[in-house]
Formats: sequence, C-alpha cells, structure tokens
Amino acid sequence: MLIGEKLRRLRIARQLSQEQLAEKLQVSRQAISKWELGESMPDTENLILLSKFYGVSIDYLLLNELNISSELETKRSRSFPIFIFGMGGLIIGLILSIVLWCTYQSILMVSIGLIIQIISVTVVLIKQSELSSQLQRLFLMLSVWMIFPFICFYIGSLMMNFYPVSRSAMLDFIVEFIFYLVVCTGITVTLKKVR
Repeated sequence: MLIGEKLRRLRIARQLSQEQLAEKLQVSRQAISKWELGESMPDTENLILLSKFYGVSIDYLLLNELNISSELETKRSRSFPIFIFGMGGLIIGLILSIVLWCTYQSILMVSIGLIIQIISVTVVLIKQSELSSQLQRLFLMLSVWMIFPFICFYIGSLMMNFYPVSRSAMLDFIVEFIFYLVVCTGITVTLKKVR
C-alpha cells in the first residue's frame, strides 16, 4: 500500500475531513489532497507530525508491506490496559485520600493516596509510546482533575486562614472549590493547546 492510501485510510479511520487534518497539521487542504493522491510527499517535519498524530511509526508510513489494520489494532490492544491501569490508580488514590482525610483529618494521610496517583501517572508516562495520542491527552486531563482536589483545597484553606474574619465553613468550601476549578481548568486548557 502506498503512503497516500495509508494517509487516506488513517484520516478516514479518525473520521476527519481533509480540512480538519490540514488545520491540525497547519498545512493547506490541497497539500493533504496531494499527499493522499500520491502527487507529492509530506516533508520530514510533516511525516513526524503525521506519525505522532496517527500513532504509527514513520517506517509504517514509508514502507509498503505493512498492514494498516493490524498495526492499529495492535496499538489499540496494547494501549487500553495501560489506560485502565492508570485510571484505576488515579481513582483508588483519590478514594483512599478521601477516606484517610475523613478518618484522620491529616494531610500526611492524604499523601498516601497522592503517592499512589503519582505512581500510576508515572507508569503511564513511561509506557506513553504505547498509548494513542487521544488516550494520552484524555489521561493527562483526567489525571489533573483527580490529583489536584486535595492540593487545591489545602492551598485554598491556607489562603483563607490569612483572612482572619469569622465565616461559615460553607464559604470556605466554595472559595476552595472555585480555586480548584480555576487551577484545573487552566491546566486543562494549557494541555489542549500544547498537544
């Protein structure tokens, strides 16, 4: 199979139009069309971008004998268990942090759950090459929202202690929750722009 046919099949498998792909790669739609028709070849930079975007090797794009469906299927079958492991670690760490906080009211105890979360994120980042780019992005965004609750609430409570006026616990919670939303939304938006 020629590179143009591979690029076309990969694009269709992702349910993207030529215009959408061109926008993501910051090239013209005509360039995508010429690549797919075999009228021209992507340059080295675009080959690297295409390889990362589709989650296939550059060798796969350039060599004729590899099979697209088996390559993608192998990548999917390897990436899902890693994603599940990472999400499981994040959820277990979050639940453990909540239980330990409710039981002991100690930030030291919450750290046990955070350590479990950090270990699961580290393992997923080490195995990152086996994850599709969509799963990588999803995992990173979800990990931000699951790791930061106690960190943001703790920092928020420290900030509220600098304001020495009697207030309800509900007001403290609302301020801490807003701080959490702002921090996590900011990080998520940044991750979307970077990736």
